[in-house]
Amino acid sequence: GDDKFDKSTLIEVKKIYVLLMFLAKNGKAGPLSVTTLKRYASELFSIVEFAVKLQKNRMLGKISVQDILSNKSYLAHYAKTLTKKNKQRLHTLLMQLKTIGEENLGFDVVYDRGLHETIPHKQHPIIPTRIYLELINHLTDERQYIHKGIEKLGRFIREFKDPYYGINRKEQKKQAKLNNVEGFTCRATFPEAVAKHKMKDMFKHFDVEIRSRASLVLLIGIIQYKMKFLIHLYTGMRSDEVNRLPFQCVHEEVLQDEKLGENGELLAESELIQVLSTTTKFTGYRKEESWLAHNSVVNAVLSLQTIVRAYSDIVGGTPDRCPLFVSTVKIFMKSHFDTDRFEVTSFKPRHYTFLSKPQFLISEADFEVLQASDPNRNFATESKFNVGMPWPLTSHQSRRSLAFYALNSGFVSLPTLAKQFKHLSQEMSRYYSRNFENVKTIFGHYDVKT
Repeated sequence: GDDKFDKSTLIEVKKIYVLLMFLAKNGKAGPLSVTTLKRYASELFSIVEFAVKLQKNRMLGKISVQDILSNKSYLAHYAKTLTKKNKQRLHTLLMQLKTIGEENLGFDVVYDRGLHETIPHKQHPIIPTRIYLELINHLTDERQYIHKGIEKLGRFIREFKDPYYGINRKEQKKQAKLNNVEGFTCRATFPEAVAKHKMKDMFKHFDVEIRSRASLVLLIGIIQYKMKFLIHLYTGMRSDEVNRLPFQCVHEEVLQDEKLGENGELLAESELIQVLSTTTKFTGYRKEESWLAHNSVVNAVLSLQTIVRAYSDIVGGTPDRCPLFVSTVKIFMKSHFDTDRFEVTSFKPRHYTFLSKPQFLISEADFEVLQASDPNRNFATESKFNVGMPWPLTSHQSRRSLAFYALNSGFVSLPTLAKQFKHLSQEMSRYYSRNFENVKTIFGHYDVKT
C-alpha cells in the first residue's frame, strides 16, 4: 500500500532488467533470448515479493532489491525460501549481474557458492548404435519413397482448393446452401478422391486411414515429421533451428574459385557445397546461420517445398511467405470456406507410430551401449529405457548422437564439430561427445598412415 515504495522498487527493477537486456551476454547471438529474459523477470519479481514481506518486520524497515542483492545475510535469507531449481536460477542471475558489473549497476552483487545447489543434469542420451543405424536406414528409405510420389501428392493437395472437394455429400450440400450456391453439383468424397488420384498406396504406406480431409493433414504431418528428423540426423541442428527454416533454405557456397591457366584455360573447376540457411527477410534474425547439407537433406527439402507450393496454392499466397514446415491444418478447418484464408503458421511436430516397430524396440545390447555411453547414470531406474520399450526419440538426441559418433570415428575434429553445431566453445562439443571412447564406432576408425 506504500506508493512511494512501489514506484521506487519498480524503477530499480526496471533498471536492472534493461541492463540485462542490453549488457548480459549469452555467446554467439549476443543478447539473451526472450525466454531467458522472461525467466529473469520472474526471478526479479520473486525478489520484490520477498522484499515486500520483509516490510512487516519493523526492525528491518524497508528493504530494496539492491539491499537483497548486495547483502550476504539478506540474500541467504531469501535463498532459504527457494526450491533447488529456483536456487539454480538465482545463481545464474547473480552471475549475469556480476558480469554487468558494479560500474553499471551502481552496487556490488554478493555471491556465495553455498547458495547454489547443483541439480544433477540428465544429458540427452545418445541413440544406441543399432537403433541409430536403423533410424538412418528407415528415414533414408522413407525419403526415397516420398520423393517418388511427391509430385502426385502435390497435385492431390491442390484439388482441395475447392472447399467442397473431399467432404461428405451431406456437408457439401449444407455448405452450398449456407453460401447460396445455385445449381450446386456435388464433388467427390474423400475416399473417392483418393481412389481417383491413385493415392491409396501412399496412405497405406504411412498407416493413415482414408476417411476425410483430416486424413490428408495427418499424412502431410507424418511426412513433415520424418523429413524434419532426417534433417536433424544429418546436420545436428536444434529443433527451433529446423522449425524456422524458410521455404528457400538451400544455398550454394563457393569453397574454392575456379583456377585458370596463363592463357585462360580451365585448370580446375570451382568447388561448391550446399548449405541449409535460416536467413529470411521475415524472421529478423541478426546473423545468418548455415549448416552443411548432405544430398539426403537437400532431397528432403525439395519434397517439403513441393508440399508448401501446393498448400500455398490452396490458401492463396506465395511459397516464399511460408516456413518450410508449414501447418496445413486449414485444409480441414471450417474457416477453409472463408475468402481470406492465407495464414503462415508452422506445423507442430509430434511422435508417430513408426517408433513402435520391432527394429526400434530397445534390446539388451542397445541398453548396454546406452549405459556405456554414460556410466555415471543408472538408466535401469528410468522405465522409458527398459528393454522391450520403444526408443523414446527426441530431436536433441540426434544432435548429441551425431557429435558422439562423429568424434568417435576420428574423421571429425573438435573445431569442425563446434562449427557445424554452432557451439560457443570446444568444451561444449567435448561435453556433447563425452564417453565416446566407451562405444564402438559405426563409421570405422581413422588411421593416419592409410
